[in-house]
Amino acid sequence: MDPDARTATTSTHRTTVDGVPARWADLTTDPTTTLAFGVGIRDLDPTTAGITHLVEHLVMRRIGRVRYPVNAESSLGSTSFYVTGTPAQTTEFLGLVCDAVRDLAVNGVGDTDLEAERRTVLAEIGQDGLYGAPDPLSHRYGPRGPGAAVASHLRLLDWRADEVLDVVRRWFHAGNAVLTSTRPLPADLRLDLPAPVRWNRRAEPDPILTGRAWTFHPADLNLSGVVRAHHDRAAVELARAVLSDALMESTRTATGDVYSVEVGAVALASGTLVLVDLDPQPDRTGTVAGTAVATLDRLAHDGPSAGLLDGARETLASELSLGAVQASLLDTVAAHELRGVRLLDAAELAGALGAVTADQVRDVLADVAGSLLVSVPSGVPVDARTERTLTDAGIRPERHDPGSPAGVGRVFRGRVLGPARGMSVVVHDDAIVLRGDGPDQVVRAADVVLAGTDGDGDLELVTESGCAYLVAPSLFRGLARPLAAWVGRLPEPLRYVKSRPGEPATTAKGA
Repeated sequence: MDPDARTATTSTHRTTVDGVPARWADLTTDPTTTLAFGVGIRDLDPTTAGITHLVEHLVMRRIGRVRYPVNAESSLGSTSFYVTGTPAQTTEFLGLVCDAVRDLAVNGVGDTDLEAERRTVLAEIGQDGLYGAPDPLSHRYGPRGPGAAVASHLRLLDWRADEVLDVVRRWFHAGNAVLTSTRPLPADLRLDLPAPVRWNRRAEPDPILTGRAWTFHPADLNLSGVVRAHHDRAAVELARAVLSDALMESTRTATGDVYSVEVGAVALASGTLVLVDLDPQPDRTGTVAGTAVATLDRLAHDGPSAGLLDGARETLASELSLGAVQASLLDTVAAHELRGVRLLDAAELAGALGAVTADQVRDVLADVAGSLLVSVPSGVPVDARTERTLTDAGIRPERHDPGSPAGVGRVFRGRVLGPARGMSVVVHDDAIVLRGDGPDQVVRAADVVLAGTDGDGDLELVTESGCAYLVAPSLFRGLARPLAAWVGRLPEPLRYVKSRPGEPATTAKGA
């Protein structure tokens, strides 16, 4: 490792501000201070997943326009408000954030503000954002915890003011906040947040998918796997860098099949979920999937060569010397500490990299390979050769088998002149079955966690397996009333609408 890169990392200082834990480091980057709350999509039920995005907008609405750079964001695990500016601007903005949070917690939200921010969030995410899109996390965990993004924003147009108030009071207070800054904190800074309250963070769900499997999802080709918690954190980070370099060589440099290789991670109480995104052309997806799996399996068995290990170590050390990377890690480490997950900051990680061995990296990647999920873009045919390649590698098709429906169902066939020609929907008392070109898709009523109807009358169903289905009754002869009756028997809290009274119907549909 370059010693200059190692010494360039800056130590983190710890303090508290009005009972809120704070971390700061004097970094060579923009002077930015962030107030983060330890709540995001993964902390809420499917019915409210994503509501923190609406809360974030409502807080910023109360603050109004300020004449220096500020912003806010909500993510899988946190909701943050940040300011880049002078000490006086920092003190002013964070005071306004605290005032807005207190006002929401005491007074709730009025209809005018709620409706305005619904429309603003919708403008931000687009109509497609109102519909469920299964991803590698939802396939692995279902629509809860790390997999809850499949349900994010589905109820944006149906969330009630009392649900917003409950989330604010439960999660947005001094006991669930942390402050970070890339400069020493202003001496006059105050954080007048609501007092800490007792609340229980939901336990992380167990995976519903184990072993090596493949499935479809709407985005690019993705490989993912779970690294168990006992591994050294520096070894996990170096293994990600090794995997990135190896995949770049095998899928881009050697063949030109992809442009982008991104290796990310989600920190969990049980370890780390490593996610690899690749962007091949549709006709090369199967080939790239096979190459990527072979590359990972080789590293998991043999470990990295000395050249690959040293190159990845040097790259990661150089990145850790950058002020922007150190600032990002400062925020990430602080937000995860609220969840009881201990990560390494830039200085700690830089200091530990030199001791990581090839065997440690191999063992980390063996965990990823052993729990591998290959997610193929929806609409890309998996030909016999690709399926054989995956099968030979011990990767089976994902199957969420909810069991056969009871009794004989009523069959409703797609209209001859419509896009559902050749398809059918079978309605049973306890399930509906969707029949098309592939295997039957069985949706049991007992497994439904959300059932939404949009302005066109189309039905969206999200299940405990993390899948999302969209059924358009108008495309099937005689289906509308029987399907509405079936949905009407579901528990009321699961049902929602995707358009507001008097507004035009939503027309864009997710996958």
